[in-house]
Parts: sequence; C-alpha cells; structure tokens
Amino acid sequence: KDAKEALDLEPQKEDRLDVINEELVDLQGVWNSLVEIWDDIDKMKEIMWNAIAPRKIRRQLEELLTQLKNLPSKLRQYSAYEHVTATVKGFLMVNGIITDLRSEALRERHWKELRRKLNAKDWVFNELTLGDIWDSNIKKYEHIYQDIIQKAQGELALEEFLKQIKEYWGNFELDLVNYQNKCALIRGWD
Repeated sequence: KDAKEALDLEPQKEDRLDVINEELVDLQGVWNSLVEIWDDIDKMKEIMWNAIAPRKIRRQLEELLTQLKNLPSKLRQYSAYEHVTATVKGFLMVNGIITDLRSEALRERHWKELRRKLNAKDWVFNELTLGDIWDSNIKKYEHIYQDIIQKAQGELALEEFLKQIKEYWGNFELDLVNYQNKCALIRGWD
C-alpha cells in the first residue's frame, strides 16, 4: 500500500487474483481431462500393425470424441481441447485408409514402395505400429496411399482372375481325334 501511495496509484481490488486463480483451476481441469485422452491415443499408437482391427480403432476414436464432447463447456473453450479434438477427428478421417492398408491386397512389395515414396526409412514392416502410420501424415500424403492401395487392389484382382483362368484350363480336358493320320483335331470344337 505504501508503494501505491508513494507512486500515486489507485488501490486495486484484491479479487483480480481470484479470477486468475479460477482460470488456473480451469486450465488444470482441462489438462487433467485431456491427459487421459492422450494416454488412450498413445496406447493406440503402440498397437503393432499386424494386430490392428480398424473397426475397433474407429470405435475407440469415436469413444474418445464422445468423452471430449462430454467435458464441461468451460473446459471446451481452451485451445488444448480444440487441438485434441482436431487430432482425434483427423485420425477418424483417415481410418478408411487404415482399413484399406489392412486388406489382403497389400503385400510386402507395396509396403516397400510406400516406405520409399514416403521416405520413411525407419519403417521396419515387422515392427510397424499404428503410431508409425498415423505419424506419417496420412492426410497430407493421401494421394500416395491411395495410389498404392489402388495398385495393390488391381494386382489382387488380376491375380484372382489369372488363378481362375489357370484353374479352369488346368481342369479342362480336350478330346483329340486323329485326322487322316496327319494331325489331331479337337472333337466337338465349333
């Protein structure tokens, strides 16, 4: 008080600290709520790629989004909340690509091509996790992912078609008849 009087300052209300304290309590509440969600995201990121079930991942992400929406409105005003919400929504948006990547169409050669095009030198297929895929910025490189997925699906369709043709012709029997002791003709060929 003496300093305020010496400097001719008007006395301020002491409740300013109460407002700041309330803001800090709200921030602490946001971080406490969001740390649980980040922990869940981190656990999902650690799932090995060969053990991923895209539907389960989608369901877990939707549950996280529901948890976020159920937070009190005063906690939803903070940018940390918006960042986590945007992150979860981003993961949901690319879940279709995750599903396609888990299809039987993608073979090791496609993963090698994907790794090369994304310049993901640290990817080791047997050690790949969901977090590695998410961290590769799927949205930014969606065209690369889609090209390789389409190529793999096309190759799988061709493989299946060739397999059917081979099976058909492998089981097909021709009835050959001798024609004037010069050559064999196929009987019943029209």
